[in-house]
Amino acid sequence: MDQRANASLAHTLIDYARERWSAGRSTDPMLWRLITRFMDDTILQDIKEGLPGVSELEREAVALAIAESSFQPAKELLKVDHLKMAAGRKTSWNEFINDTKN
Repeated sequence: MDQRANASLAHTLIDYARERWSAGRSTDPMLWRLITRFMDDTILQDIKEGLPGVSELEREAVALAIAESSFQPAKELLKVDHLKMAAGRKTSWNEFINDTKN
């Protein structure tokens, strides 16, 4: 999965997430794993706009994606209340596998 991730896919996935959020639905937390390496200003803005309405599990995935990202402007988001408490709860993507199976 990680080998197939690319910037185009990351932007397609954030569009998908935005559509899901607009409909009041969540996304699979593993989606964020594919966005991690390709985070940019556009993706960061979409996260900022959608974050208040997402589930706690998705917040944890977003926090992990940001923590693993090399995009420094996103790191500031880990200080925002919506992510501050979620940051550090999950330390690897494998932890999400069990949560999504239940």
